[in-house]
Amino acid sequence: MEEAGVQVPAGSIRDDEPPADAAMREAVEETGLKELALIRYLGSAEYDLRPGGNEIHERHFFHFRAPEDTPDEWVWHEMHDGMQPPTAFCFWWTPLTKAHVLAAGMGALIGRL
Repeated sequence: MEEAGVQVPAGSIRDDEPPADAAMREAVEETGLKELALIRYLGSAEYDLRPGGNEIHERHFFHFRAPEDTPDEWVWHEMHDGMQPPTAFCFWWTPLTKAHVLAAGMGALIGRL
């Protein structure tokens, strides 16, 4: 967390991949939750990476529902298709009223939930 802050599952869209499909793929890969339900599209927003990088990202935000038996906290290791060492992600639930702690503009559209 010292480097990346508190984040939500996210990632890149592959060539010709619809944003909703990319969001589902990334969420499953990063959380290990295979039974996620896509509720709705919240919208998009741009995020300026400067000064950390000279890029502007177009971000798409989605509302997902986790399975009822999802624990309050868990650790999942994303495997990256075996192309690099696994990345450990630590997950926990945060009330929406505390979403201001999300790093790098990841809470930009939280008010639409």
